Amino acid sequence: MQFVKSCPTFTLIPIKNDMEKSVPLKILIVDDDPDDLEYLKFIFDRNKDFEITACLEDGSAAVRHITESGNVPDVLLVDMYMPMMTGSEVVTKLSETAAAKNMNAFIISTTINRTEEENHRHNPNVKFLEKPTTLAHMNDLPGVILSHLNLPNANVI
Repeated sequence: MQFVKSCPTFTLIPIKNDMEKSVPLKILIVDDDPDDLEYLKFIFDRNKDFEITACLEDGSAAVRHITESGNVPDVLLVDMYMPMMTGSEVVTKLSETAAAKNMNAFIISTTINRTEEENHRHNPNVKFLEKPTTLAHMNDLPGVILSHLNLPNANVI
């Protein structure tokens, strides 16, 4: 089963460290676990700092979605271990395209593969994060991503 939220065409907003943002960041979420995908969709949907462009269940669909539409999200949140194409392979494939070369990618996994992390060390736009295993930590994920981008979290009171 594949979740895709249709979205209007959008303009890519370049994210640079310490950049102020005034519009929600476009995020594409990719996870092969339907429960995790649904919960990630829920927490990012209710966070005004993000706008979901699509939720997909496999990496090859994410590559096709971005390359065929030309709509590069500001943030790619992708699970590391998926069938057909790992999160690392998705990021590598997309970084070979001119449009997505500088996209911010967050690869999440319950176990961080240091070899894979080392393979992306040359790309400052790729971060490896431990996949949250509790609801409380899952709820913190939007703020964690914003902090890695050096952006304020509008949902913090």
